[in-house]
Amino acid sequence: HLSHLKVSVMTGSAQKREAARLAPADIYVTNYVSLPWLVEKWGAKWPYRTVVADEATRLKGFRSRQGSARAKALAKVSRHLITRFIELTGTPAPNGLMDLWGQMWFLDFGKRLGTSMRAYQERWFRPLRLGDDPFAVKWIPMEFSEGDIHALLSDVTVKINPEDWFDLENPIVSPVYVELPKPARERYD
Repeated sequence: HLSHLKVSVMTGSAQKREAARLAPADIYVTNYVSLPWLVEKWGAKWPYRTVVADEATRLKGFRSRQGSARAKALAKVSRHLITRFIELTGTPAPNGLMDLWGQMWFLDFGKRLGTSMRAYQERWFRPLRLGDDPFAVKWIPMEFSEGDIHALLSDVTVKINPEDWFDLENPIVSPVYVELPKPARERYD
């Protein structure tokens, strides 16, 4: 049903990316590695009003004053030049609630979880000192944190619980047998 849409893939060599960036298309696709390049190329003339970030956990490293270069690049255009930001992920917090702030910032610029990572930490976590090093800290969620955070995000997120959709008591098992090449089989054994 989407076969009528033209897709331009902005990955690969600099020449290939540039040609794809300038090609007329309905949908432009890139990867996280190319985000700094793409933001630099368009600057204030950023033309993409809707951005869909697949594997949105790649944005968890964003911080308002530091963080990953890719997320920082996207943040430069997100506040003023993007009108709809959609995030897709199967595991929004693979390492715990601390992973959520950077991702959620792109949806509301800190309205729900705080305008900085520090504000988020101080509201829902407590520091646990690790050893004698005063800078070695692990942030532990407080008892009420998970409920509060999920409630605040409920209007901008959709959470699907597998148990609501699948019969987990009687899973469908589909064995797929493959013949390994001899060296791989020896290593496997």
